Amino acid sequence: MDVQIQLPQHLADFVMAQVATGHYSSVGDYVAELIEADMNESSITERLENNPKLEKLLEEAVNSGPGRLVDSTFFDELKAKLIERNSDKS
Repeated sequence: MDVQIQLPQHLADFVMAQVATGHYSSVGDYVAELIEADMNESSITERLENNPKLEKLLEEAVNSGPGRLVDSTFFDELKAKLIERNSDKS
């Protein structure tokens, strides 16, 4: 299906620059990826709206305070705690 759209020049320039990077083979590919991303975002929103339990858990997580960086140090500390806990049970 062919679809034609009119864009302001600055947007058209941006789209052409995106295609020129080589990541997209055409303007159509770029637009298709944007549409897919929008559909995925809409799907996530629908799933949240249709899943009150998940929505409640996410709200609790957001309201639980500042987060913590989860990196290799986090996992090393967690592993050490688990090893210590298991050694105490022996």
